[in-house]
Amino acid sequence: MTINAVLKLITNLDFIISGNDLYLSKESLKKFVNVCQEHKRSILGIELFELNGDHLIPLIDKLADFSEAGFEKSIELTRQFIKHEMSEKMVANITL
Repeated sequence: MTINAVLKLITNLDFIISGNDLYLSKESLKKFVNVCQEHKRSILGIELFELNGDHLIPLIDKLADFSEAGFEKSIELTRQFIKHEMSEKMVANITL
């Protein structure tokens, strides 16, 4: 399942598209993770960015690689990462 396929299953998303990249708000990311879990889709990684006006600033210390975790663990780790690392002022780019 691709990111586009997951997005089609979710309503009321807050997101930004910049070039070929999709950035989700914290609440939209939670919905995205739920759909990934329902459809047995692992999350391989997350990068967080701060919104500063019209600019996205990469937060080098706020990224995670779950590529070795497997499906269930990747979902659990993603939820923990969102809860402990992501503020409402950030957006996330996801790798499936």
